[in-house]
Amino acid sequence: MRNGAGPVLSLAAYKVAVLVLLVIIPTSTITTVYYYEQQVNKLSDQLSNLKGGVGSVNSTLAGQIVTLNSEVAGINSQIASLNALVGTVNSTLKAQISSLQTQVNTLNSEVAILNSQVSTLQSNVSLLQSQVSTLTTDVTNLQTQVNQILAQLASQAQNRFQATAGPVTIFLDYKSFNFTQGAQTMSQPAFVVPTGTNMVFWLKMANTASDSSVTIHVYTALVFTPYSSAGLGTAVPFYVVDSATLNPTNVIAYSESGNPYVLPAAPSSGPLSSVIVKFGSSNQGGTSSQTFSATAGTFLVTIAFYYTYRGQPQGETVTLAAARTCTTFPAC
Repeated sequence: MRNGAGPVLSLAAYKVAVLVLLVIIPTSTITTVYYYEQQVNKLSDQLSNLKGGVGSVNSTLAGQIVTLNSEVAGINSQIASLNALVGTVNSTLKAQISSLQTQVNTLNSEVAILNSQVSTLQSNVSLLQSQVSTLTTDVTNLQTQVNQILAQLASQAQNRFQATAGPVTIFLDYKSFNFTQGAQTMSQPAFVVPTGTNMVFWLKMANTASDSSVTIHVYTALVFTPYSSAGLGTAVPFYVVDSATLNPTNVIAYSESGNPYVLPAAPSSGPLSSVIVKFGSSNQGGTSSQTFSATAGTFLVTIAFYYTYRGQPQGETVTLAAARTCTTFPAC
Protein backbone atom coordinates (compact mmCIF):
# COMPACT_ATOMS: atom_id res chain seq x y z
CA MET A 1 0.00 0.00 0.00
CA ARG A 2 2.97 2.37 0.57
CA ASN A 3 4.08 1.95 -3.12
CA GLY A 4 0.65 3.12 -4.32
CA ALA A 5 0.62 6.14 -1.96
CA GLY A 6 3.96 7.49 -3.31
CA PRO A 7 2.83 8.36 -6.91
CA VAL A 8 -0.48 9.86 -5.76
CA LEU A 9 1.39 12.28 -3.50
CA SER A 10 3.81 13.20 -6.39
CA LEU A 11 0.86 14.02 -8.72
CA ALA A 12 -0.58 16.39 -6.15
CA ALA A 13 2.79 17.97 -5.78
CA TYR A 14 2.97 18.53 -9.54
CA LYS A 15 -0.43 20.15 -9.61
CA VAL A 16 0.65 22.46 -6.86
CA ALA A 17 3.81 23.25 -8.83
CA VAL A 18 1.74 24.07 -11.93
CA LEU A 19 -0.44 26.41 -9.96
CA VAL A 20 2.64 28.02 -8.54
CA LEU A 21 4.08 28.40 -12.00
CA LEU A 22 0.84 29.90 -13.23
CA VAL A 23 0.92 32.32 -10.39
CA ILE A 24 4.48 33.35 -10.99
CA ILE A 25 4.21 33.64 -14.78
CA PRO A 26 4.99 37.23 -15.52
CA THR A 27 2.16 39.17 -16.84
CA SER A 28 4.41 41.54 -18.56
CA THR A 29 4.27 41.89 -22.22
CA ILE A 30 7.52 40.02 -22.69
CA THR A 31 5.84 36.66 -21.68
CA THR A 32 5.07 34.75 -24.78
CA VAL A 33 2.81 31.95 -25.72
CA TYR A 34 5.83 29.77 -26.43
CA TYR A 35 6.82 29.86 -22.84
CA TYR A 36 3.43 28.61 -21.87
CA GLU A 37 3.50 25.89 -24.42
CA GLN A 38 6.82 24.67 -23.07
CA GLN A 39 5.47 24.61 -19.60
CA VAL A 40 2.36 22.77 -20.71
CA ASN A 41 4.49 20.16 -22.51
CA LYS A 42 6.56 19.64 -19.43
CA LEU A 43 3.47 19.26 -17.36
CA SER A 44 2.04 16.80 -19.92
CA ASP A 45 5.21 14.74 -19.74
CA GLN A 46 5.11 14.76 -16.02
CA LEU A 47 1.42 13.81 -16.08
CA SER A 48 2.20 10.96 -18.46
CA ASN A 49 4.91 9.76 -16.16
CA LEU A 50 2.54 9.97 -13.25
CA LYS A 51 -0.04 7.91 -15.14
CA GLY A 52 2.57 5.29 -15.89
CA GLY A 53 3.56 5.22 -12.24
CA VAL A 54 -0.07 4.93 -11.24
CA GLY A 55 -0.59 2.04 -13.68
CA SER A 56 2.44 0.25 -12.32
CA VAL A 57 1.21 0.77 -8.80
CA ASN A 58 -2.24 -0.45 -9.73
CA SER A 59 -0.74 -3.54 -11.35
CA THR A 60 1.36 -4.21 -8.26
CA LEU A 61 -1.64 -3.68 -6.01
CA ALA A 62 -3.75 -5.94 -8.18
CA GLY A 63 -1.14 -8.69 -7.88
CA GLN A 64 -0.96 -8.22 -4.14
CA ILE A 65 -4.75 -8.22 -3.93
CA VAL A 66 -4.85 -11.48 -5.89
CA THR A 67 -2.23 -12.94 -3.58
CA LEU A 68 -4.13 -11.71 -0.52
CA ASN A 69 -7.38 -13.11 -1.91
CA SER A 70 -5.64 -16.45 -2.46
CA GLU A 71 -4.30 -16.38 1.08
CA VAL A 72 -7.71 -15.36 2.41
CA ALA A 73 -9.25 -18.23 0.44
CA GLY A 74 -6.66 -20.61 1.94
CA ILE A 75 -7.36 -19.26 5.40
CA ASN A 76 -11.10 -19.61 4.82
CA SER A 77 -10.50 -23.18 3.66
CA GLN A 78 -8.50 -23.87 6.82
CA ILE A 79 -11.20 -22.24 8.91
CA ALA A 80 -13.79 -24.45 7.21
CA SER A 81 -11.61 -27.50 7.90
CA LEU A 82 -11.18 -26.42 11.49
CA ASN A 83 -14.91 -25.84 11.80
CA ALA A 84 -15.55 -29.33 10.42
CA LEU A 85 -12.96 -30.77 12.84
CA VAL A 86 -14.50 -28.83 15.73
CA GLY A 87 -17.90 -30.18 14.72
CA THR A 88 -16.52 -33.70 14.65
CA VAL A 89 -14.81 -33.20 18.00
CA ASN A 90 -17.95 -31.70 19.48
CA SER A 91 -19.98 -34.61 18.20
CA THR A 92 -17.49 -37.11 19.64
CA LEU A 93 -17.33 -35.24 22.94
CA LYS A 94 -21.10 -35.07 23.12
CA ALA A 95 -21.29 -38.83 22.53
CA GLN A 96 -18.63 -39.46 25.19
CA ILE A 97 -20.32 -37.06 27.61
CA SER A 98 -23.65 -38.81 26.98
CA SER A 99 -21.99 -42.20 27.59
CA LEU A 100 -20.32 -40.92 30.76
CA GLN A 101 -23.61 -39.44 31.98
CA THR A 102 -25.28 -42.80 31.37
CA GLN A 103 -22.53 -44.52 33.36
CA VAL A 104 -22.83 -41.93 36.15
CA ASN A 105 -26.59 -42.48 36.24
CA THR A 106 -26.03 -46.24 36.39
CA LEU A 107 -23.48 -45.84 39.19
CA ASN A 108 -25.84 -43.55 41.10
CA SER A 109 -28.57 -46.14 40.74
CA GLU A 110 -26.24 -48.89 41.97
CA VAL A 111 -25.08 -46.70 44.88
CA ALA A 112 -28.72 -46.12 45.82
CA ILE A 113 -29.31 -49.88 45.73
CA LEU A 114 -26.17 -50.48 47.82
CA ASN A 115 -27.25 -47.84 50.33
CA SER A 116 -30.58 -49.59 50.63
CA GLN A 117 -28.80 -52.92 51.08
CA VAL A 118 -26.47 -51.39 53.68
CA SER A 119 -29.47 -50.18 55.63
CA THR A 120 -30.96 -53.67 55.44
CA LEU A 121 -27.65 -55.22 56.49
CA GLN A 122 -27.37 -52.81 59.42
CA SER A 123 -30.85 -53.81 60.52
CA ASN A 124 -29.89 -57.48 60.20
CA VAL A 125 -26.66 -56.89 62.15
CA SER A 126 -28.59 -55.12 64.90
CA LEU A 127 -31.06 -58.01 64.99
CA LEU A 128 -28.21 -60.54 65.12
CA GLN A 129 -26.49 -58.57 67.89
CA SER A 130 -29.73 -58.58 69.85
CA GLN A 131 -30.09 -62.31 69.29
CA VAL A 132 -26.45 -62.89 70.28
CA SER A 133 -27.00 -60.84 73.43
CA THR A 134 -30.09 -62.90 74.21
CA LEU A 135 -28.18 -66.13 73.50
CA THR A 136 -25.29 -64.95 75.69
CA THR A 137 -27.73 -64.27 78.51
CA ASP A 138 -29.34 -67.66 77.94
CA VAL A 139 -25.91 -69.36 77.92
CA THR A 140 -24.96 -67.55 81.12
CA ASN A 141 -28.22 -68.60 82.77
CA LEU A 142 -27.76 -72.14 81.50
CA GLN A 143 -24.18 -72.21 82.80
CA THR A 144 -25.45 -71.02 86.18
CA GLN A 145 -28.07 -73.75 86.18
CA VAL A 146 -25.47 -76.34 85.16
CA ASN A 147 -23.16 -75.16 87.94
CA GLN A 148 -26.02 -75.39 90.41
CA ILE A 149 -26.86 -78.90 89.21
CA LEU A 150 -23.19 -79.91 89.42
CA ALA A 151 -22.97 -78.43 92.91
CA GLN A 152 -26.08 -80.33 93.92
CA LEU A 153 -24.70 -83.54 92.43
CA ALA A 154 -21.38 -82.97 94.18
CA SER A 155 -23.20 -82.25 97.42
CA GLN A 156 -25.33 -85.36 97.00
CA ALA A 157 -22.27 -87.44 96.17
CA GLN A 158 -20.43 -85.98 99.12
CA ASN A 159 -23.38 -86.56 101.42
CA ARG A 160 -23.07 -90.26 100.67
CA PHE A 161 -19.71 -90.23 102.48
CA GLN A 162 -20.63 -88.20 105.55
CA ALA A 163 -21.65 -88.79 109.10
CA THR A 164 -23.18 -86.38 111.58
CA ALA A 165 -22.25 -85.88 115.21
CA GLY A 166 -24.53 -83.20 116.62
CA PRO A 167 -23.86 -79.97 114.68
CA VAL A 168 -20.69 -81.40 113.12
CA THR A 169 -20.41 -83.10 109.75
CA ILE A 170 -17.63 -85.68 109.46
CA PHE A 171 -16.41 -86.42 105.93
CA LEU A 172 -15.48 -90.00 105.06
CA ASP A 173 -14.45 -89.97 101.40
CA TYR A 174 -10.98 -91.00 100.13
CA LYS A 175 -9.65 -87.46 100.51
CA SER A 176 -11.13 -86.86 103.97
CA PHE A 177 -10.41 -90.05 106.00
CA ASN A 178 -6.62 -90.52 105.68
CA PHE A 179 -3.51 -91.56 107.63
CA THR A 180 0.28 -91.15 107.71
CA GLN A 181 2.93 -93.62 108.84
CA GLY A 182 6.65 -93.38 109.50
CA ALA A 183 7.89 -89.90 108.51
CA GLN A 184 5.24 -89.27 105.84
CA THR A 185 3.90 -85.73 105.45
CA MET A 186 1.34 -86.53 102.73
CA SER A 187 -1.66 -88.55 103.92
CA GLN A 188 -3.36 -91.42 102.09
CA PRO A 189 -6.78 -93.13 102.34
CA ALA A 190 -7.30 -94.99 105.61
CA PHE A 191 -9.80 -97.69 104.74
CA VAL A 192 -6.93 -100.20 104.48
CA VAL A 193 -3.82 -99.74 106.67
CA PRO A 194 -0.70 -101.82 107.47
CA THR A 195 -0.46 -104.11 110.52
CA GLY A 196 1.96 -103.53 113.41
CA THR A 197 2.61 -99.91 112.37
CA ASN A 198 2.33 -96.66 114.31
CA MET A 199 0.17 -94.12 112.46
CA VAL A 200 -1.75 -90.86 112.69
CA PHE A 201 -5.29 -90.56 111.27
CA TRP A 202 -6.53 -87.38 109.57
CA LEU A 203 -10.28 -86.69 109.59
CA LYS A 204 -12.01 -83.70 107.97
CA MET A 205 -14.89 -82.02 109.83
CA ALA A 206 -17.11 -78.97 109.43
CA ASN A 207 -19.56 -77.18 111.73
CA THR A 208 -23.01 -76.83 110.13
CA ALA A 209 -24.49 -74.80 112.98
CA SER A 210 -24.79 -71.08 112.41
CA ASP A 211 -25.42 -70.09 116.04
CA SER A 212 -22.20 -71.29 117.68
CA SER A 213 -18.72 -72.63 117.11
CA VAL A 214 -17.71 -76.13 118.25
CA THR A 215 -14.63 -76.84 120.40
CA ILE A 216 -13.28 -80.41 120.54
CA HIS A 217 -12.24 -81.92 123.91
CA VAL A 218 -9.21 -84.05 124.73
CA TYR A 219 -11.43 -87.07 125.40
CA THR A 220 -12.30 -87.41 121.71
CA ALA A 221 -10.92 -90.54 120.01
CA LEU A 222 -11.22 -92.72 116.95
CA VAL A 223 -11.99 -96.20 118.21
CA PHE A 224 -11.15 -99.23 116.04
CA THR A 225 -13.04 -102.32 117.30
CA PRO A 226 -12.03 -105.61 115.67
CA TYR A 227 -14.80 -107.99 114.70
CA SER A 228 -14.91 -111.57 113.45
CA SER A 229 -17.14 -114.61 113.56
CA ALA A 230 -16.19 -114.90 117.23
CA GLY A 231 -17.60 -111.44 117.92
CA LEU A 232 -15.97 -108.17 118.90
CA GLY A 233 -12.38 -107.93 120.04
CA THR A 234 -10.45 -105.40 122.09
CA ALA A 235 -10.86 -101.85 120.84
CA VAL A 236 -7.82 -99.81 119.77
CA PRO A 237 -8.31 -96.07 120.52
CA PHE A 238 -6.45 -93.28 118.71
CA TYR A 239 -6.88 -90.11 120.79
CA VAL A 240 -6.98 -86.62 119.36
CA VAL A 241 -3.56 -84.92 119.02
CA ASP A 242 -2.37 -81.39 118.20
CA SER A 243 -2.99 -80.06 114.66
CA ALA A 244 0.78 -79.62 114.14
CA THR A 245 1.26 -83.40 114.31
CA LEU A 246 2.20 -84.75 110.88
CA ASN A 247 3.03 -88.41 111.51
CA PRO A 248 3.86 -90.86 114.33
CA THR A 249 7.41 -89.51 114.66
CA ASN A 250 6.27 -86.10 115.99
CA VAL A 251 3.10 -86.70 117.99
CA ILE A 252 2.21 -83.52 119.89
CA ALA A 253 -0.14 -83.71 122.86
CA TYR A 254 -3.54 -82.07 122.42
CA SER A 255 -4.21 -79.07 124.69
CA GLU A 256 -7.68 -77.55 124.98
CA SER A 257 -6.23 -74.42 126.52
CA GLY A 258 -3.17 -74.14 124.29
CA ASN A 259 -4.22 -75.04 120.73
CA PRO A 260 -7.74 -76.50 120.61
CA TYR A 261 -9.64 -77.51 117.48
CA VAL A 262 -12.35 -74.89 117.01
CA LEU A 263 -14.85 -75.43 114.20
CA PRO A 264 -16.26 -71.98 113.26
CA ALA A 265 -19.98 -71.37 113.00
CA ALA A 266 -21.34 -71.64 109.46
CA PRO A 267 -23.14 -68.83 107.64
CA SER A 268 -26.75 -69.34 106.58
CA SER A 269 -25.57 -70.57 103.16
CA GLY A 270 -23.65 -73.48 104.75
CA PRO A 271 -20.09 -74.17 105.94
CA LEU A 272 -17.40 -72.21 104.11
CA SER A 273 -14.44 -74.06 105.58
CA SER A 274 -13.49 -77.36 107.18
CA VAL A 275 -10.95 -78.46 109.77
CA ILE A 276 -8.60 -81.48 109.65
CA VAL A 277 -8.66 -83.19 113.07
CA LYS A 278 -5.79 -85.63 113.75
CA PHE A 279 -5.76 -88.76 115.92
CA GLY A 280 -2.60 -90.68 116.91
CA SER A 281 -1.99 -90.89 120.67
CA SER A 282 -2.50 -94.08 122.66
CA ASN A 283 -3.80 -92.09 125.66
CA GLN A 284 -5.69 -88.86 126.37
CA GLY A 285 -3.48 -85.79 125.98
CA GLY A 286 -0.44 -88.01 125.44
CA THR A 287 2.46 -88.07 122.98
CA SER A 288 2.87 -91.87 122.62
CA SER A 289 1.82 -93.01 119.17
CA GLN A 290 -0.73 -95.78 118.80
CA THR A 291 -0.39 -98.92 116.64
CA PHE A 292 -2.34 -101.98 115.51
CA SER A 293 -1.25 -105.55 116.26
CA ALA A 294 0.78 -107.53 113.75
CA THR A 295 -2.26 -109.67 112.95
CA ALA A 296 -4.50 -108.58 110.10
CA GLY A 297 -8.08 -107.82 111.02
CA THR A 298 -11.26 -105.95 110.20
CA PHE A 299 -12.55 -103.10 112.35
CA LEU A 300 -15.61 -101.03 113.05
CA VAL A 301 -14.54 -97.39 113.17
CA THR A 302 -16.45 -95.24 115.66
CA ILE A 303 -15.75 -91.81 117.07
CA ALA A 304 -16.14 -90.97 120.73
CA PHE A 305 -16.85 -87.30 120.12
CA TYR A 306 -16.68 -84.84 123.02
CA TYR A 307 -17.18 -81.15 122.32
CA THR A 308 -18.56 -77.84 123.58
CA TYR A 309 -21.45 -76.28 121.66
CA ARG A 310 -23.25 -73.05 122.70
CA GLY A 311 -21.22 -73.11 125.91
CA GLN A 312 -22.41 -76.61 126.90
CA PRO A 313 -20.25 -79.79 126.87
CA GLN A 314 -21.72 -82.67 124.90
CA GLY A 315 -20.66 -86.17 123.91
CA GLU A 316 -21.73 -88.56 121.18
CA THR A 317 -20.60 -91.87 119.77
CA VAL A 318 -21.05 -92.30 116.05
CA THR A 319 -20.13 -95.26 113.86
CA LEU A 320 -18.24 -93.89 110.89
CA ALA A 321 -16.84 -96.63 108.68
CA ALA A 322 -15.27 -100.04 108.35
CA ALA A 323 -11.51 -100.52 107.92
CA ARG A 324 -9.00 -103.32 107.89
CA THR A 325 -5.33 -103.96 108.48
CA CYS A 326 -3.18 -105.84 106.00
CA THR A 327 0.19 -107.56 106.38
CA THR A 328 1.12 -106.97 102.71
CA PHE A 329 0.18 -103.27 102.62
CA PRO A 330 -0.15 -101.57 100.23
CA ALA A 331 -0.69 -104.68 98.05
CA CYS A 332 -3.73 -105.84 99.94
